[in-house]
Amino acid sequence: MRRYWGAGALLLCSLWLAVDAWAEVSQVFLVQNSGWMEPFYVDPKSEFRPLLQALIQAVAPPTGEVLVAEFNQSIQTHKSPQLIYRGTDPVKAAKAVERIGLVRKPGSTAFVDTDFQEAIVTTVREFLQGRPALIWLLTNNKNSPNNDQNTVAKNKEFYNLIHDEPAIKRVIAYPLGMPVVGHKFSANGLMIYALAYGDTADAELEQLLASGVLAKFLTERPGLLKPLDRQSISFVPEGMEEAKAVRLTMGTDRQTWIIEADASTNTAEVHIYGIFRNAFYPYSIARAEVTAHLIGEGFDLPLPVAPSELTDLQPGKQQPVTVGLVIAGARLPSLWSLKALPLMGTEHTVRGRIEVTLEHQELTVSKSFMDRIASIFPGDPLPEVFQPGKEASASAVSWPVEIRVKYPLYPLVVIGLIILLAVAALAAMIAALLKSATYTVRLEGSERRAISLRCFTSTTMELKDRRGKLQRVKFRRGFGQPKTIEAPSGIQVLIDKTT
Repeated sequence: MRRYWGAGALLLCSLWLAVDAWAEVSQVFLVQNSGWMEPFYVDPKSEFRPLLQALIQAVAPPTGEVLVAEFNQSIQTHKSPQLIYRGTDPVKAAKAVERIGLVRKPGSTAFVDTDFQEAIVTTVREFLQGRPALIWLLTNNKNSPNNDQNTVAKNKEFYNLIHDEPAIKRVIAYPLGMPVVGHKFSANGLMIYALAYGDTADAELEQLLASGVLAKFLTERPGLLKPLDRQSISFVPEGMEEAKAVRLTMGTDRQTWIIEADASTNTAEVHIYGIFRNAFYPYSIARAEVTAHLIGEGFDLPLPVAPSELTDLQPGKQQPVTVGLVIAGARLPSLWSLKALPLMGTEHTVRGRIEVTLEHQELTVSKSFMDRIASIFPGDPLPEVFQPGKEASASAVSWPVEIRVKYPLYPLVVIGLIILLAVAALAAMIAALLKSATYTVRLEGSERRAISLRCFTSTTMELKDRRGKLQRVKFRRGFGQPKTIEAPSGIQVLIDKTT
C-alpha cells in the first residue's frame, strides 16, 4: 500500500508546471465510491450519476483531454484511484460514469475506505505528470483512510494540502443538497470541489465561473477555499465628483476603467465614487484597513480612499466608497513641455492599474453558509475547516485603467508664433549688423566729413582743425552712433547721423 505524506508530495509536480504551463488544461473527474457513498449508488431516486454526467459534458472541452477516475483508498492489491476513461470525447466520458460502483476490500465484504490526499497526489503525479488540470472531486465529504472515524481531522489534513501546495492555485466547493437513502447509510447531500492545478487551470476556472455554465445545474453558490489573499472585493464605479472636463467610462471588456481628460484642464485630482462589494463567499469581512494605489510603468502613486476601513461587510453586500485619482502624477507630459510637442492634436494613453489592498484583514464564515452546511452535513463541523488561514490576513484586488489625455493644437500654434517672432527678430538684428550707417564728423570749427560704419566696426581718418592742420581721429561703432576712441587732446569731435 502506497502512502504520500504532506503537501510536499506535490513539489516535484509543481516544477513540471514551470515547463508545461503552455499545455492544454485537462479535465479530471475524481468520483468517490467508498462505503460512505453507498446511498448515492443504491438509492433509485439518486441524481448522483446524472449530475456527474451533466458536469462532464458542461465543462469538458470538445477536443481537450478528459479523465474520469473512481477513488477510495489503496489497500493490498487494490489501487486507488483507478482510471475509468481517458480520451477527448466528453460523451464517452459521461457514458463511462455508469461503470462506477461501490468497491469492497480484497477478500472482505467490507467496503473500502477513503483517502482524499492519496487521490489528489496520485492523480497529479501519475495521471497528469504535473501538467495543468482542473480536478473535480465528487464526495460525501467523509475522508476516512484506514476506517478512521475522525473524519473532521482527516478533512483538515486534506484542506492543509489544498492551502499549502503552491501549485494548487484556486479551490472552490459546491455544497449540494441531495437526500438519498441506502441499505446502510443515508445522506442529505454531497460536496463538489474544483481544484485548479497550475496558472492556466486557474484562468480557465475563473472563466468557467464567469460564463454561468455551471450555474445552470449547480444551483448552489460555490464557497471559495483558495485563494483568500486576492480578489476579496469588487469595486463598481458609479460616477465622478469635481470633474468637469474628465470623463469616466468602462472598456468593452467591462473591467478596464477609461478616464478621458484634456491636457489643458487642471486635472490634479478627481474623485471616483462607487461601491465596494464583498466578493469573498462564504466569508464576511469583519474588519480590514483599506489602501489604494495607481500603479503603472515608472510610477506608484498612493490614492486617498474613504472609508479607510471596512467593518462587518457580509458576502455580496456593498458599501459606498470614494477614491481620489491623481491624474497629473501618471507620468503625463506637461502641456508646454518639449515632450508634449509630438502629441499636439493627438490623444496620449497611459496604461496602469488601480490596486486596492485590504490589510489586517479579518474574515469569518457567514452564518448563512454555516446553516446551509449544517443542513447538508448534520453533525459535521465542516465550517471549522473553512476557517481562513494565515494567507487571509491581507488581500489585494486590482482593475486595469487607461488614462487618455487629449493634447490640443493651440500650444503648437503659440509656439510657432513665438518661433516666427524670434526668427524675425534675429533677422532684423542680423540686418542691422550688416547694414552701414553714414555719419558726418568734424573737428570743432572745421569742415564736415562723411564716414560710413557697420555695427561693431571702426575706422581712422584725418580731419582738419580750425587752423587747417590735419589731425588723426579714430571712430568705433556699436549698435548706435559711433564714438571717438582716439583724438588729439583738447579738440572736440562732433558726430551727426545723416542716413
